[in-house]
Amino acid sequence: GQLEGFAQHGLGLDRTVDEADALGLVRAEQASRVEQLRGVGRADQARQGPGRRHARVQSQQGEVEAEPRVACREPDVAGELWINAVREPLFAAMDEGRLKSAVKGPITQLGEGWWVPPHTAEKHPEIVGDINALLARPDLFPHPEDPSKGAFVGCPAGWGCQLANANLYRAFDMEAKGWLLVDPGSAAGLDGSMAKAAERGENWFGYYWSPTAMIGKYSMVPVDMGSWGGSENWDGCIVKPEQECAAPKPSSWTESEVHTVITADLADRAGPAVDYLQKRVFPGPIMNGMLVYMADEQAGGADAAIEFLIKHEDIWSGWVSAEAKAKIKASL
Repeated sequence: GQLEGFAQHGLGLDRTVDEADALGLVRAEQASRVEQLRGVGRADQARQGPGRRHARVQSQQGEVEAEPRVACREPDVAGELWINAVREPLFAAMDEGRLKSAVKGPITQLGEGWWVPPHTAEKHPEIVGDINALLARPDLFPHPEDPSKGAFVGCPAGWGCQLANANLYRAFDMEAKGWLLVDPGSAAGLDGSMAKAAERGENWFGYYWSPTAMIGKYSMVPVDMGSWGGSENWDGCIVKPEQECAAPKPSSWTESEVHTVITADLADRAGPAVDYLQKRVFPGPIMNGMLVYMADEQAGGADAAIEFLIKHEDIWSGWVSAEAKAKIKASL
């Protein structure tokens, strides 16, 4: 099947939810409970979200990480499919009627870009809404080894987003404006640099993505990177190695398009479950909060799903019937 094919290409689409993607695990556990209580059975859940950081950022180059994920069976649902790396084959399958999008944007306010801590945004609001205003203030973000320069924290070497950040660094002429591009070295290094600054009340400027526990825990604020520079600039230059990107142009980050994708077979035979999936949209800040809960409490997906159902009835109650809502509340 088409979804199984995506799984075999390392996109994480299998019937069991990969615990590396806490978000997908919460969604699958929560979906299972809702669907079982609705009496429609369990629609098999699969995920392809940000997943492991390395896997996702590689897809920014249009590549697919060859990380082994074996599909035991053919999945019916990809609850969180980040489609940028598989847009062409996915839409071809949709055009042929094999797959359908149940909902575009199952999580709001998601994506990648450049961020600052909330205390920085509060004290210097002008830099949040204008990338040029921020780049004119390297003094606010002194480099630890050369305080005369500003520190911009990019991606670790080997991640696809390293290329995008390095080329955007050149596109915005940041070196001439007094900035140094910092390689954090690893995922832990990137997280640690943000956490250290946020917890000490220091300024920090760098790359990250949402929904994530880090963005949620520290209430990080996205910086307006300006207007979109066009697909030719992004796909033909920004995500390429420097030698293949001679003249990068400034740009906002490319849109991260995410869908809940289902098989045509499920769409034909599981009406109530499909209705539920079409209504299920998680607010980004709530999802960030759930990821923070899982990290802080070392909670598994089942615990996080129950926490979500208890704390956010105002959200999920609109996804199900009144009868199902009553059954869910009683089960909690």
